[in-house]
Amino acid sequence: MEYDNRYSLTQRPKYDCLLFDLDDTLYPKSSGLARECGKNIRDYMVEKLGVEREKVVELSNLLYENYGTTMAGLRAVGYDFDYDEYHSFVHGRLPYENLKPDPSLKSLLQTLPLRKIIFTNADRVHAVKALSKLGLEDCFEGIICFETLNPTHKNIVSDDEDDIEFLGSTAAASATTTDAPRSRQIFNIIDHFAHPNNGATLPKTPVVCKPQESAIERALKIAEIDPQRTLFFEDSVRNIQAGKCVGLNTIGTSQRPKGADYALESIHNIKQAIPELWETGRKSEVSYPGQLLCPQNCNWTWRNLLRLRPKVMSIQGLLGSPCSSIQGICNELRVRRDKVAWDRLVWHPGHIPKESVLSWMAVLDRLPTKSRFISFGMVVDGLCVLCYSEQETRDHLFFDCGFS
Repeated sequence: MEYDNRYSLTQRPKYDCLLFDLDDTLYPKSSGLARECGKNIRDYMVEKLGVEREKVVELSNLLYENYGTTMAGLRAVGYDFDYDEYHSFVHGRLPYENLKPDPSLKSLLQTLPLRKIIFTNADRVHAVKALSKLGLEDCFEGIICFETLNPTHKNIVSDDEDDIEFLGSTAAASATTTDAPRSRQIFNIIDHFAHPNNGATLPKTPVVCKPQESAIERALKIAEIDPQRTLFFEDSVRNIQAGKCVGLNTIGTSQRPKGADYALESIHNIKQAIPELWETGRKSEVSYPGQLLCPQNCNWTWRNLLRLRPKVMSIQGLLGSPCSSIQGICNELRVRRDKVAWDRLVWHPGHIPKESVLSWMAVLDRLPTKSRFISFGMVVDGLCVLCYSEQETRDHLFFDCGFS
């Protein structure tokens, strides 16, 4: 057809779902919840299960390393306990007051034109409470939690998924049954690793949780997620590697393990690291013959250079020669404005370049103050680094701060 070579077809977005871990991903480790959670688990093992205190640290570490969670390991080696009681003890005493509302992250999530789902090993009560404290309870389509993957809290592994409910719903909760205590021999996992026996194998756990690949596959099936079109945000290296094995695109929120597609220093850096996520909802631009389409993974500099190309080509045509000078092209591209009255105060003959640039930025209010960082969506406290009493702005630093 006449227009086949003039217009590009709208490309399908690369991703249509974002899968987020909760703890130590949507809030920083500095909150102290992970540390207190570990302490509560060890206290539960001593107080409720009768584990010797001098062995509890080694035992909990071995269970976590080999089963993904300490709870899954405890069930595997033979300890009987009520799941709801365990979660209540471990999570019920966490310092949730350390979690503060995060309006910056909320704004980022709400502007993302994609499905957003929480995927956590924790129970529903903890997930809801943590999200509420962060002010993010309305940012997600739903939650895949312990109750979602273990709807009837069985003591044996089952492949029957007929009663699984997405998002830890009331139906799933009502299906919970409390297992009657049973007398079982405890498998000595400490002795197992201290005196390896080639014929001995670790017992399996009835608990379904990350980093089991089967747990991730079940979560994807429950939420009807295509792993190839999903980004998985996780702080755990093991969970990231398991996600890669089932086909998920992965993002490390604390480090970038081998095989991860992206890494973030902070969850607040999503837009800087993957700006194309915000472009999926926009209409594709019309492309003309000779135009270079900008790849989705293109950085900011190349993206803008490619967008300037058609303008430069048209300017070269106006100037009459493709070999026109760079100065001529720059003069055509540059926006002309009236000359300011203070230019000689900054760019005088004896100026020092570094000081002149700083003065120029100060006059234009472009200095990297905390108020500027906040306007960019960065999460900082906003207080002046000198007096800690007022917002750090240009005017405050130069005119109001008692220390500067």
